[in-house]
Amino acid sequence: MYPGSCECKSIQYKFTGEPLTCYACHCTDCQTASGSAFGLSMIINDKDIEIIKGKVAKVESLNDNEALAFYYPLVSDFFTIYNGNSFLIGRIKDNDLRKQIIKTYTLAKGMVDSFRLNNDLVSKWEFSEKLYAESQLDVHKNQAVAHYQSLIEYAKSLKESHKLLKQETSSLLRALRKNGVLNEKDN
Repeated sequence: MYPGSCECKSIQYKFTGEPLTCYACHCTDCQTASGSAFGLSMIINDKDIEIIKGKVAKVESLNDNEALAFYYPLVSDFFTIYNGNSFLIGRIKDNDLRKQIIKTYTLAKGMVDSFRLNNDLVSKWEFSEKLYAESQLDVHKNQAVAHYQSLIEYAKSLKESHKLLKQETSSLLRALRKNGVLNEKDN
């Protein structure tokens, strides 16, 4: 078992499986985050991680008329390895694998941007709720209701995008295993 947490320690977890792959990134963002010459990351199966403290909002568990009224702490670029080495994609001989990598990257990058937009929508909703609490004016109440309704509608889009990303990530992992990039394991 390997314990871990987010940077602020509000979410803590334990990881019980084996990583699908590990890598070291030497970009300046990873150096800053780790306080060393590199940052270590790994890709894992979500079934191998258990939250032991804190609340994690799972997009796929949202009901149809439920908003994702939760801030995702997205403060840095999560694609520095790809962005800094994107020219290497041309070295992949298998055209289908290359297309799958690009498709999955595009969906993942879009998902991160979608969570950032959801954070903005949450901020607007909370601000309008605060204005209504202070003023008790119907105009602020109506704004709060409208912002919350926007969050509900946007959550539906997030849920669909997340489902597609998970499917494409699974396809990519299968393709990487098939091409010998990842070891065959019962993951």
